Amino acid sequence: MPTITKKKTKMIVKDGNGGLLQLLPETEVDAELDEESSNPVASSAVAEALSGIEDAASNMGAIKVMDEEPTALNTTEYAGETLIAWVQHESWSITINTEAETEGDRMGQIPFCLYGVEDASMKIDWGDGTTSTYTSANAVENSCPTHEYASAGEYTIKMESDDFNRLHLWTSLYGEEGDPTLYRATLKSIDKPLPQIAGVHGLWYNEDTEEEVPGDIDNSFYSCFSECTSLQSIPSGLFDSNTAVTDFSGCFYNCQSLQFIPSGLFDSNTAVTSFISCFYYCTSLQSIPSGLFDSNTAVTSFGWCFTNCSSLQSIPSGLFDKNTAVTDFSACFQNCTFLQSIPSGLFDKNTAVTTFQSCFQSCSSLQSIPSGLFDSNTAVISFGGCFSGCSSLASIPSGLFDRNTAVTSFQSCFNGCSSLQSIPSGLFDRNTAVTSFSNCFRNCTSIQSIPSGLFDNNTAVTSFGSCFYGCSSLTDFTLYIGSSLVSSCSSFVTNKSGTTRTIYVPSGSTTQTKFNAVASSLGITVIGE
Repeated sequence: MPTITKKKTKMIVKDGNGGLLQLLPETEVDAELDEESSNPVASSAVAEALSGIEDAASNMGAIKVMDEEPTALNTTEYAGETLIAWVQHESWSITINTEAETEGDRMGQIPFCLYGVEDASMKIDWGDGTTSTYTSANAVENSCPTHEYASAGEYTIKMESDDFNRLHLWTSLYGEEGDPTLYRATLKSIDKPLPQIAGVHGLWYNEDTEEEVPGDIDNSFYSCFSECTSLQSIPSGLFDSNTAVTDFSGCFYNCQSLQFIPSGLFDSNTAVTSFISCFYYCTSLQSIPSGLFDSNTAVTSFGWCFTNCSSLQSIPSGLFDKNTAVTDFSACFQNCTFLQSIPSGLFDKNTAVTTFQSCFQSCSSLQSIPSGLFDSNTAVISFGGCFSGCSSLASIPSGLFDRNTAVTSFQSCFNGCSSLQSIPSGLFDRNTAVTSFSNCFRNCTSIQSIPSGLFDNNTAVTSFGSCFYGCSSLTDFTLYIGSSLVSSCSSFVTNKSGTTRTIYVPSGSTTQTKFNAVASSLGITVIGE
């Protein structure tokens, strides 16, 4: 007898008149086909599942496979049979709005291609009373199935298949034939969690050939819903069946209509290592659920994760507490223009981080930085652009960088912080490895003074270019430069008549030579000592 592949089933225990007695929990059932009766015969798995039910165990009877969930309306046709195994085909459904298309506005599309997937099939209900069966035999290479509707509007498309775990969800192919841009433009909502799928298919850059070539990436959701600009909602448990996924980079990139993230969205994805650009340009996203990444302990990068989430109002405390392997927070909240505060201790558990470059850049509503924000991040080497463009930031807490002794760059760190009025003394005293302060306080138009010893411990610095350029409120100052290695200091400060500005540098050093060369144009006095 041929063997039927294991399938997830729900078993229905019935009495002899077809009445429903009990619904058993979902399980996997092996069945063999009885060629004489064409009915599957009960296997040991079924017997085991029924062992706790006396009525059914004593009168097992035949098993019949149903293609639909048993209900009060359809079970009567099975009267006389004690047990029914309902084969629960994997399914996925989405809602589209064809009016979101730029052309045509009557076309629908699914993001799966069965070409080259041996003996695969899928039943598609297009939501307008039309169904079609899509198989690997009728699939076209580099093409996803499309459907033309009689009129434009919203439609729910349902896909059923036993082969989802062998299929790849098509991502942006940048103009390749079959590019599912139609699906991306029209997708309004994802109505149920994804079944287990193999990964994504897309057009990838090959560094060896310097060409873009189509291909599959297994166990990845890289850019899988990127550019779905009309997507408004996603269901809880969307990725629960895909426990082997390692990459969510660009997953919801440019989903401009997405307003909320369901709690526990990534709870089952414990193997993930990257959330790079995951919610990049989700301009309508208003909040992040607490504990969103609690199960993702293997993640190494949150770079650009929430960049350009311009409606984001707050960050939950402890958001990254369980992500102890993270090394990169580059541009994580860049251009979150509505964000007003950062929770204390946000990065306390992220001791492996090496860069906060542009992390809060252009968060123009951010008013303050919590004390000790980076105290646990002793491995950081770059704060370049970290608070650049934070035009509402009024102050910097003392000792903010005291524990970050490995830092080499503060380039553009506070560039454009136009509300910043003062710089705390000793801000960089512990950062002796820094090589660049270029543009660090550029265009901080409210700063009136500079602590004299701000840079006296930074003996490795090579660049001060435009450090205080555009600080139009800056008056008299005396400043000590500790480095003898400075090779760039052009536009160090904006010349302002009527002020007295003196800079002390190591005598006879490259630093003295470079500052002497620009002293006249900058309106400063340089003294070697």
